[in-house]
Amino acid sequence: MAPHWGLIVIAVCLSHIPTLLVAVQPGGLACEGCHGVVTELHEKLSKPTKASVEERAAKLVDKICKLENLVKYVYSPPKMVKACNELIKQHRDSIVDSLIDHFDANAAVTANELEADICFTISKSCEGIKASPDAKVSDTVVADQMLDGKSGQNIVLQHEDGKIVTKVQDDTPSTDDDTAKKSKDKKAKPKSDDGGAKKKPQKDEL
Repeated sequence: MAPHWGLIVIAVCLSHIPTLLVAVQPGGLACEGCHGVVTELHEKLSKPTKASVEERAAKLVDKICKLENLVKYVYSPPKMVKACNELIKQHRDSIVDSLIDHFDANAAVTANELEADICFTISKSCEGIKASPDAKVSDTVVADQMLDGKSGQNIVLQHEDGKIVTKVQDDTPSTDDDTAKKSKDKKAKPKSDDGGAKKKPQKDEL
């Protein structure tokens, strides 16, 4: 069989699997972090003020990685702050320039347009994670960074009533000792002949 036929067979088989076991992908947090940063910056820069975008962009970028700014996303605020700090550390100037260029060209620029530039082109945080800026990380990489301290478990994505839900599946193999212990615990303790009642001490015969 030619190699490409084998790949086709595998692809067809995978397409018929109703439950998807999602591997842990570290890029999911970086992508959601970038999405959160862009969403918050777009919201703040879209509000009309006397100051120009050039004056506001750099200041907002420098203050964006605060806990209270990143509370409505897939990951916990502390993780979002961590992802935000890493993004700004690596791409701060490019992000500022992108914001200024887009808002100067079109004051009604959308968050998706900014995300396409900042998260896909500049930082590449969402490249290979989301198909497009309007897609959600929660639809594809829910498992990412959610298994802390849960070794032996997988996050399972299942379609129920048209929605994607997550379930934890424990894949930790049981040992022979564990099996023996469970079997021993299930056995009922033998009852005494007298039904468990305490025997009264007999008096010595005179």
